Amino acid sequence: MAITTSFSTLYTALRKELRDPQGGASEGASPRWTLDEKKTAINDAIRDAFPTIQVPYIDQTTITLSDGTFEYAVPATLQRANDLIEVWVEPDSGEGWKRQGGGWRVRENNGTLKLYIDEVWDSGKKLRLVYAGQPPALSADGDTTVVPMPFVMARAKYYLHSIAAESAARNDMEFHIQRANAWWQISELLLSRLALGQSDIAEGATQFTNWASVD
Repeated sequence: MAITTSFSTLYTALRKELRDPQGGASEGASPRWTLDEKKTAINDAIRDAFPTIQVPYIDQTTITLSDGTFEYAVPATLQRANDLIEVWVEPDSGEGWKRQGGGWRVRENNGTLKLYIDEVWDSGKKLRLVYAGQPPALSADGDTTVVPMPFVMARAKYYLHSIAAESAARNDMEFHIQRANAWWQISELLLSRLALGQSDIAEGATQFTNWASVD
């Protein structure tokens, strides 16, 4: 079973690793990055993990077969033609879904992915699409992701230091540019380990961070 991490855990860890205060009288300082900036950076990092990290999707509401129609729009979460794995047809009462071993394909049409079928198997029935897709963005504190935490932390820091560099004074700008470049390299190294199926990226993150001496 894949290890998942909650949005609140990622956010709290990111804020602490960046030494970024929450703000208010208890901490006596204002945060360098807003709450929205930190949460957006986390979701941008999760997005960047695709296609190295994929999650399974099952959609059985988007497509309804219709007589004479052989082209159908696919769900927005299906982003690449080769990621569609299986197509099933809605059963009659008391029967099981019918898997279609062939007669279908996904192609791009004017920049949009479409499902093409050779025949209308059963007009009025829904199709169940089984496919791989991008890990979904997080919004609620309890939302979780399978994207490994070390990668999310490294990539999110890249985005946040990039934001800071755009508005910082010259001396601070150079600091944030250096940090952004370092965290980009670290996150890319971690992603390459994930692509090779290596699971020890937490150790790798520590090694790379010590090497770069960044936070």
